[in-house]
Amino acid sequence: MQIKLGDREYEIKYPFAACREMERASGRSITTFASETIARASSGEVSFDDITLLVWGGILHSRRNITLDQVAIQLEGAAENAPLLNIFIDCAEELRKSLDAKLKFEEPEDKEKN
Repeated sequence: MQIKLGDREYEIKYPFAACREMERASGRSITTFASETIARASSGEVSFDDITLLVWGGILHSRRNITLDQVAIQLEGAAENAPLLNIFIDCAEELRKSLDAKLKFEEPEDKEKN
């Protein structure tokens, strides 16, 4: 997924380091944050803090020093290109996919078969 913030386009990704930063910023485990966020996204109940945190975490891999406040300011312009609810839902889905890939559990005997 791509997002345009200011004059730059970013690919949204949630590598391990970004997930750790999101945990620190939100004060919740990434799995709790993700499940609560996805549940709210499906009902349309979102907060600007969650939108900002999702986008911030998703671009940290390419802009390591960007702050939450900087992302919040740039989201104002992004809303002109796509509704913030769409951005929120798309980012939440990317986070879900990333966590599924990182946290997938395999039984030890399943690994030996592969």
